[in-house]
Amino acid sequence: MYIFVYLMFAVAVAVVARLRHRSFWKFLLLSVAVTPLIGLTILLIAGRDEQRTRKALLVSGELRKCERCDTLARWNAADCASCGTPLQPMIPPAKR
Repeated sequence: MYIFVYLMFAVAVAVVARLRHRSFWKFLLLSVAVTPLIGLTILLIAGRDEQRTRKALLVSGELRKCERCDTLARWNAADCASCGTPLQPMIPPAKR
């Protein structure tokens, strides 16, 4: 019974890691090998993977890059917030 609860907490830590754009399998193995509490602590200290988060937002259409300075801007922005270059109008991203 205790092993089942231990594994469920380890899986919960891994799911939270995946939601924060971290590796599911690495945090699952870490949580099983050490403890889920230490795995969760490491996950919270590590924070989000900003590079993967930006990439996911670009792929989904929520963000786009300025052609001039490569700064990220919302899909509905008229001008780049960094350099002031007018951005091309864009079709809104599809809701899933």
